[in-house]
Amino acid sequence: RTNLEGDAAFQQRRARRILERAWAAQQIGQLKDRSTRAIQLLEELVTHRSLHHDWAYSGLDGAMAARALGVLGATESTPLLAKTFLAVDPELKKLVKPPANYPYAWADYRMKRQIICALGELPCEESKKFLREYVAMDEATASKSAAPLLEEATRALLRQQITAEELQDLLRSANSAVRGTTILACLDDRSAEWASLLWKTLPWTQDLPQVGK
Repeated sequence: RTNLEGDAAFQQRRARRILERAWAAQQIGQLKDRSTRAIQLLEELVTHRSLHHDWAYSGLDGAMAARALGVLGATESTPLLAKTFLAVDPELKKLVKPPANYPYAWADYRMKRQIICALGELPCEESKKFLREYVAMDEATASKSAAPLLEEATRALLRQQITAEELQDLLRSANSAVRGTTILACLDDRSAEWASLLWKTLPWTQDLPQVGK
């Protein structure tokens, strides 16, 4: 999965294998296969995703496996997803040649983004705890494991069962990405419950337009 060197034919074979694994992961999700074996195979693919010099393929198999776990509602996979998100694979250095203007950990962006999205599909205390801790990070800290995904993480967190107090914490966040994403979500809330809390927390937002109005 990390042997990146070889001629053009070798690169094509590696790319084809990555696409096959990504397709298989997607099929497991679409077929709603919640068997223990299926979950185990998807988790293995998340932790052993394949690298490739061509960004179109690099990490694609693991990213699709993470998405499938979210589609399947595999809350039991939450600890593994969270652990994988925070881990930084030193093999990524092979993809980032100096003088790169970003940390080599960012080369796993596709994979890390799909993990965040999957956690939004897995409503449980562990997902919620991880997402809350992540959106509370400053960008320098968040950047250590991946390119900052604070907007995506905020949207994922808002898919969890959050309390009014937790929502207010997001609305008062010092990070504009977190705060802005939450404001937009509240304005889009058709039940008006979140919108009401938004106006109470940030009165100036009453002048902002709501969806359909």
